[in-house]
Amino acid sequence: SYEVLTTKYDSFGNLLWERRFDSAGAGFNDAGVDLAVADDGSVVVLATGPSSTSDQDVLLFRYDANGILLWQYTWSFNWSDGAQKVEIAPDGSIYVLAQSYYGLPGVSNIVLIKFDQSGALLWERDYDGHGGTENPKMMAIDANGDIYIGGETIMTYGTVNFDWLGLKYDSAGNLLWVFEDGGAISYPDYVNDMALHPAGGMVLTGYQSNSIIGWGGTTDITTMYVNAAGNMVWKSTYPGIQGSMHAVTVDSNGNTYVTGEPSLIISYDINGQQRWEQDFLAANSLTGTAYGLAIDAHGLLFASGRSFNQFFSTDLLMMALDSRNGTVISRQIYDNGSSDDSPIGSGSRAMALTSGRVVYQVGSSSNGHDGDGVLLRFTY
Repeated sequence: SYEVLTTKYDSFGNLLWERRFDSAGAGFNDAGVDLAVADDGSVVVLATGPSSTSDQDVLLFRYDANGILLWQYTWSFNWSDGAQKVEIAPDGSIYVLAQSYYGLPGVSNIVLIKFDQSGALLWERDYDGHGGTENPKMMAIDANGDIYIGGETIMTYGTVNFDWLGLKYDSAGNLLWVFEDGGAISYPDYVNDMALHPAGGMVLTGYQSNSIIGWGGTTDITTMYVNAAGNMVWKSTYPGIQGSMHAVTVDSNGNTYVTGEPSLIISYDINGQQRWEQDFLAANSLTGTAYGLAIDAHGLLFASGRSFNQFFSTDLLMMALDSRNGTVISRQIYDNGSSDDSPIGSGSRAMALTSGRVVYQVGSSSNGHDGDGVLLRFTY
């Protein structure tokens, strides 16, 4: 069965340590979900796995900088609890975004759980919007310690079609506001990533359905800014083409950058007006899809994803662009000669931009019979 695996590498790619965890129960695999690194170099790891009663629980571990286990916590409410995101607040508190069946079987709620630095549970809050299923996806904590959550809800009771959802909590667990927005009735809308805005609030991106054609609907690439009070300031859709954005980042001036499919990087200004667009493609590639975005203090924008080459296999692609106009500065391809090299994760999980002009990209590579993990380090 699968285990939770946590690894640490130095800046030269040498493995410093690895730690594994295998739950006592059965029926579900253990899986690492997310992690957050503290200022002291310790790491908080979020995972899921079966408890001794063989239901799926939320697992939380903290290792010090040398890989010594400091504490672990198992959170369980119902037979199937899912973990989604972990963040460390400015005061050192730890927040976990999860999902659990609080009400009827098959109807899940969003759960926000707060721990102190020592792993003690401080409080938990569940959100049940309209009696249907809520999907938690993203979480971020601002400088004031307020928690923003992005995901989906079913606004119309009795249907099975999702709409966009945003939540804001304060550090005491008080729900400050709820934001909901949907496209065409009876067709699903999905939000895929979220970023904090420098003026407060959050930017969401993904897609929404805009019309009904026969038995199906058409989708708009959609991005919107919701301010700190929970009001939508602007909403932008990309005309003439169907698709979905997978990642968003916002610079210090309030300019927004989104990327996804089909093979697009788009920038919007502070008012939601499009500034420029650029293809996410490598030379001689057929198409490409980006899953991660990051921008540095000098205005360099990095996009991480995959490219389909002329041999109909996929390679890892990293692009650097001038954020002012979308001019491509560099394209870097990773192809180890196997049939497929693909990114892992989306949004903040797909790549990391660090100090010292270093970018990391994470992915997988086929070795002919299964997949291996790949970690790439770029300097610029």
